[in-house]
Amino acid sequence: MSAGRVAYVVQDLESYLFLMAQDGDVGYTPELHRAGRFDHYEEAFDTAKLVLGDGFKISTVWVVA
Repeated sequence: MSAGRVAYVVQDLESYLFLMAQDGDVGYTPELHRAGRFDHYEEAFDTAKLVLGDGFKISTVWVVA
């Protein structure tokens, strides 16, 4: 098994796009592999709440190092 770590991604439930970093701000992408990865659930939640309000889903992903 490859070394890796757990990370979290945020998905907008209205557009189904994932949050991503873009030019120092928050952008959107339909592609999971381009989604921004958060190291901590709380950080993902706080960002999602600020940017999206209540319509979001946080998923756990395995990031291979």
